[in-house]
Order: sequence, then C-alpha cells, then structure tokens
Amino acid sequence: MSASVTFTGLDEFIAAMKALPVELRDEGMAIVKEETNTAADEIRAEYGKAKEPTGNLLKGVKTEFPSSTVLVGIVKSTSRHSHLYEFGTQTRKTAS
Repeated sequence: MSASVTFTGLDEFIAAMKALPVELRDEGMAIVKEETNTAADEIRAEYGKAKEPTGNLLKGVKTEFPSSTVLVGIVKSTSRHSHLYEFGTQTRKTAS
C-alpha cells in the first residue's frame, strides 16, 4: 500500500513560521521538542517489549530538530532492521 500527501500553501506557512516573534517561536519550539521526545519515548517503550537481544532497536530511535526557525521535530529509527519490526515479514495467522 502506498500513500501520498499534498500540501497547498506550505511555502506561505513556512514563511509565516519564520516571521513569528522570537518569544512565540521559542515557546512553540519547546512544545515541539517536548512532543517529539515523548513520541520517541513511546516508540522506545514499544521496541522494549520486543525484547530484542542487541538493543539496537532502542538505540536506533533518534530525534532531530532541523531548524530553529521552523517548528519541526522528527523521530526516526536508524536501526537496520526496524522495518521488520514496523512492517513485519509476512502476514501471520494462528489456528485460533
């Protein structure tokens, strides 16, 4: 299954974010960082349930904040096998 998202007005939105007063931008960035870190913690908690012996799933969860002027936080998993945990390898069925 594939998905796509189309944004209209994204350039205008980014320009508006860059024009925010510094106090408001800093307050917004604090919220973005808190929510991004919370999301990363929740992902780590789910990965912890997998009881993966090397701990690479947990260690691979990273956060990024690419801009100080645009309120953006990114959570990503950099472990080589995270896609197996996220998407699986095949559809599994049980007898029940």
